[in-house]
Amino acid sequence: MFLRKNFFIMILMLSLMIMLNTTAFAYDVNLFKEITSKMVCLCGCGKQKIYECECQQAETIRNEVKKMLNEGKTEAEILSYYVKRDGQERLAAPTAKGFNFLAWIMPGIGLIAGGLFVNYFIRKKQRSGNVLMQKINDSDKDSLNNLDFKEIEEELKKYL
Repeated sequence: MFLRKNFFIMILMLSLMIMLNTTAFAYDVNLFKEITSKMVCLCGCGKQKIYECECQQAETIRNEVKKMLNEGKTEAEILSYYVKRDGQERLAAPTAKGFNFLAWIMPGIGLIAGGLFVNYFIRKKQRSGNVLMQKINDSDKDSLNNLDFKEIEEELKKYL
């Protein structure tokens, strides 16, 4: 009888612990991590992500986000709340809309422009070297002595 009563109490306590544990995490933990990783802390700690920052302000925001998730708010609603409250500085990456769109496309444009710039000058250098080599081939090689011709070829190799 005593064992039966203890077994029943143990099962009851175990089920209560499981129930309390699941209500403590009523929100989606992965969604919480994703949202708090998209925001930065503005307390002066080096703009760490809210998920990683250990200051009191970040802890307060994490608790607010948990509360909002438990209330059923979506990621977009939570992020827009903090953008309205704190401005675009709260976001870890700028939104790809309006003027902020330039922040997303300028690195690609810069790489393409730089590549075209380098390509232009390499081809220009090759053309000038080919023209010089053509002039040498067209002229009478016999008029140059062997030593002069070797010096010219060595100079050309340095710049081509």
